[in-house]
Amino acid sequence: HRGDALFVLPQAGRKLSSLPADLAVAVEGGRVTGDIVRRFAEMERSPLLRWLLGFRWFRERLLADDLFLAKLAMEMGVGMIAKVRGIDMDES
Repeated sequence: HRGDALFVLPQAGRKLSSLPADLAVAVEGGRVTGDIVRRFAEMERSPLLRWLLGFRWFRERLLADDLFLAKLAMEMGVGMIAKVRGIDMDES
């Protein structure tokens, strides 16, 4: 994976030294694919996602699972609906 990830970096307009330290170490160790590096560069273009990528635990989830935000939104939506429905049931 190391060669692939290092190949993608210049294509994304990035240098290894510009990545967060933990991600750079993972690239050097061959634990990160080029696809993950590409996804990181794409996500950094969005101000909201750039802010979220600043949190290591959130960055790991975002990069590991490209559907993470969708799953999180669905889970929160279901939870909110369940709470609202529970409140409505209590008031009846």
